[in-house]
Amino acid sequence: MTQYTQIDGVTLPTTTNSNFIFSNAIQNVYDDLTFASSNIYFRYNGTQPFIIDTYSLGSQPVVTFEPGTYFFRSFNLNDFSLINVSDAAGDGSGKVKIYIQDGANTKMIGNQSCFNMAGVTTINQCSSKGTPNLSTLQAQRPERLAFYIYTGDVDFGDTAFVSASIYLNNGTLKILGNDRTTFVGEALASNIRLGNMNSFMHYKDTDTFSSLYGGGGASSVKSGEFSLAPPAVPKIAGTGDLTFMTSQSELNPSGTPATKWAGYLRAYPFVTTGATATTPTWTMGNTDIDGAATNNPIERLAAAWDSYIGLPNGTQPVIYKNRVLMTSSDGSLYMVNRATGAYISKWTPPVIATHLSGMTQSSQNAAYESFLKSDAMEGQLAVFAASGLIEDATQSNTTNPKTGYIFGTAKGGAIHYALSVAADGAMTSHWNDNRKADNTSATAFADLTGTSPNSAAPVVYNDTHVIYLVNNRRVVREITRTDVEYTDASELDLDATAAVSRPTSTPLVANNRGVLTLYLGGQKGEIFTSTVTGTLAELNVVTGTNNNSTNSFGAIEPILFISYAQMNTNEYLTAQSDKRVSVFRKRASETQWSRIWTSFVGGSQVTDSGVTTQPTIQSLPAGGRISAKSLVLGGKVFVPVEGAQNASTCSNEAFQYIFNLDPTATQLFGAYYFNTETTSFITLGTGRAFSPQAMIFRGKLHVQGSSEKNSTASGGRTGGGLDNPIEMRSLSSPTGRRGWREVIED
Repeated sequence: MTQYTQIDGVTLPTTTNSNFIFSNAIQNVYDDLTFASSNIYFRYNGTQPFIIDTYSLGSQPVVTFEPGTYFFRSFNLNDFSLINVSDAAGDGSGKVKIYIQDGANTKMIGNQSCFNMAGVTTINQCSSKGTPNLSTLQAQRPERLAFYIYTGDVDFGDTAFVSASIYLNNGTLKILGNDRTTFVGEALASNIRLGNMNSFMHYKDTDTFSSLYGGGGASSVKSGEFSLAPPAVPKIAGTGDLTFMTSQSELNPSGTPATKWAGYLRAYPFVTTGATATTPTWTMGNTDIDGAATNNPIERLAAAWDSYIGLPNGTQPVIYKNRVLMTSSDGSLYMVNRATGAYISKWTPPVIATHLSGMTQSSQNAAYESFLKSDAMEGQLAVFAASGLIEDATQSNTTNPKTGYIFGTAKGGAIHYALSVAADGAMTSHWNDNRKADNTSATAFADLTGTSPNSAAPVVYNDTHVIYLVNNRRVVREITRTDVEYTDASELDLDATAAVSRPTSTPLVANNRGVLTLYLGGQKGEIFTSTVTGTLAELNVVTGTNNNSTNSFGAIEPILFISYAQMNTNEYLTAQSDKRVSVFRKRASETQWSRIWTSFVGGSQVTDSGVTTQPTIQSLPAGGRISAKSLVLGGKVFVPVEGAQNASTCSNEAFQYIFNLDPTATQLFGAYYFNTETTSFITLGTGRAFSPQAMIFRGKLHVQGSSEKNSTASGGRTGGGLDNPIEMRSLSSPTGRRGWREVIED
């Protein structure tokens, strides 16, 4: 093991032949870091970025960065340089972001150098890497490393291997090296020069430049019409009933077909197979839905706009009694009639409404168009009626006049809100929580800098309360409470109670054998648990020699989602990052959880110590990623996966992988795809795969999968309905609880 020396000073002399750890536990400005043959480790255990003036390394340096933000005036590496991204949590982002001011005096990529190359940890491994093949290129993770260079050019050396995203503000990216010079990732520069036939370039989406191309994480301008969110599927439906899908197009005059900016909500009827027709029953967005043409700035953008509403982006529509709710980037939450699509009402968060009203007539066109592309309504929706959710489309509020509520998140978690819904559909602000990153109140649109994991909506529990995360706080409030002030009991500083790792998942409140239990995932792969209002503690997992994150989840990766289920007398937790999914089990007689299996990109592992013969668990595809929350239903785990880019089509295929929740237990259901039992995966379409949706269709349990471009309708329009239904057929008649009813109502 390499021995390092901890350095915490501000100014360092020239040093040689030593190994050093630099820390940002306190804010240091390091001057003139010059080393010869040294191994350097940047430990990100503070909250402030690194600030470094001049950085120079001599022969054969190995530099390891923990995820975080680093500012350099100049950045000089010699030949045979190796840069690695640590698996440690760092700031929890999973990404090293290096900003270089003076690229003109920077030598960033020398000959025989490797930057963020998977599996390479020593100089010798880098220099002997050989000729890259497709498998090697697809295994890289360029999303972990990003360079931003403000001035000057960047030159790739001979036989250099770089897996990263690179942005040059006003320079030229030169990939001209000889003999296996390789670049994997994304690059954006004023000019890009390519040369020599022995160079290898492989595109992989890093999400570094997604903000340049509209909302929803899109990494390039898409052709035609597409969706960025799963559909709103009724819990119970039959032939002819409707499901609801959002879709949009980007300004792409050269596309096939040519498109303008547009947003839509469409209703598709189910056919007897459980799929839908490709022609919608109605479409919202192609007419002036609210009759407010003179007050709608979007209509003055006709040269670039084709619809009357903004872009839906990644917000899933929601069914609320006989109505459908959706948000769009024009700053509005819309409510329409479920059967006809007729406009009922709309609402805008007050802080956004004030921002829009401040735009003058002379500046509104440009300002509003910029606002439309920023997706101020980024978040999710949840609904609650005092008498429970009503799925019968014929039932109205006149027969059920009890108060209803809509809960939502906007601006990526800076805004949390609750609305009261009147009998006529009018939506009124019940409470609004607008925050800065430091948890102080945000009174202006520009001040909205708070965040929430996955931009999730508040979670309703016990029919009386909601819970959500914002910044480093867990917030619990009564549904009927209208103020925005919190007591110590209702708002908890998570940094103080879970200091080893900040929670990164959406809150999960499970009915754990009659007890409401909170579960959260951490940035280092931990699972935290408590009562809903209690102090967090790490889940007691009996796997390996201790309970640390490596032995429990299987890797030090941020856990993004957690699901809970019961099957027979056992409890199960399913935790997932973007690269792996792990299942934990606790029997009725046990007090500790055990991890029983893990599937990850390129491999799998069975850890169920309770069986002699270990079952086979399929691996997730190389170069793929888990792109949304998995669904646990009927003893199965349905995992949405975006695969690696197809070299022949330049698109990413979307899949739905199917696992047995407990491979050693008696299976309750088989998953049938158009009458054929499926035990591995199905192909959904292209782009991102979305969270599977559960429903009962014609009296049978179904799972609906979808993706960005799920199916093709007339006129080149994509996303034309659902065409991948999976029917869950009972395989046995076990006694005891089946557990899927809790999940379907989740």
